[in-house]
Amino acid sequence: MNSPIRRLGLVAALLFFSVFASSTYIMFFQAKELYNHQGNRRTLLASYDRERGQILVGGDAVARSTATKDDLKWERTYPQGELYAPLTGYFSFIYGAGGGLESADDDLLSGTSDKLFYRRISELISGRQPAGASLDLTINPDAQKAAYDALGDQKGAVVALDPRTGAILAMVSKPSYDPNTLTSHNLNSVTAAWKQLNADANKPMVNRAIAGNLYPPGSVFKIVTSAAALESGKYTADGLVDAPRELPLPLSSKALTNWQNGACVSGKTRITLTQALETSCNSAFGGIGIALGGDALKSQAEKFGFGDTLRIPMRATASSV
Repeated sequence: MNSPIRRLGLVAALLFFSVFASSTYIMFFQAKELYNHQGNRRTLLASYDRERGQILVGGDAVARSTATKDDLKWERTYPQGELYAPLTGYFSFIYGAGGGLESADDDLLSGTSDKLFYRRISELISGRQPAGASLDLTINPDAQKAAYDALGDQKGAVVALDPRTGAILAMVSKPSYDPNTLTSHNLNSVTAAWKQLNADANKPMVNRAIAGNLYPPGSVFKIVTSAAALESGKYTADGLVDAPRELPLPLSSKALTNWQNGACVSGKTRITLTQALETSCNSAFGGIGIALGGDALKSQAEKFGFGDTLRIPMRATASSV
């Protein structure tokens, strides 16, 4: 074989190998990612052939699928709309699974999760109609309603936890939105609702409890400062710390005052670290923080989880120092 033909054969072999390698990579390594991609219309159409799992709170469905008579066999509905929208998110024919558990646990709700393999085999053998798995939340419906009502018309968030287990008993974010406006089979109304929600300056689709902008932690950070103080060995729980009525701040013309508008403990300008924590004494912890320095506080904050990426299973925006 002469040299030109040999080189041409080598090029053809390399091209064939490239096509084979790329198709193998797509079929075996990217298959799940492409299947679950929100832009995959075929997958989205297939998801409407089966009943999507419910999201349950206290045994009642806060997200469920109802049968229809049109081409899309099921429509997602949210009986308590705005109250649970930050938790449920939405499942839309146009915009897919977005926000909340509809997105975070889409594979379970749609019935495609590998965790449901044996269930799918059972459905196949028994001839039962395939369906998604339901999610039973730790949310307490009374606590959720109380938090929602207490927040009123204020912009913000409320979270209630069980300190023994870490279970989330309530999670409210306001302003909220009605996810039913995004799940209708009237695609024109869905598009209009989507544009309106995204144009809203108050960003009602953002779950302020775990996402969006980060907020200063306020006095709860005094727990971190206390831990850093004790770990430094320079402070003890019963040792005295300065607690002036006002604390001059470095690089500032302002002074840090106490919420008591005076001394944290009446008649005293030095109190124990325990008393400082009990009274949430701003000047005492401001002074401790300045003495310890930023690096010590940052290091201690990281031990409390600052900077960690959390999933509950929804992804929480990582905090920072």
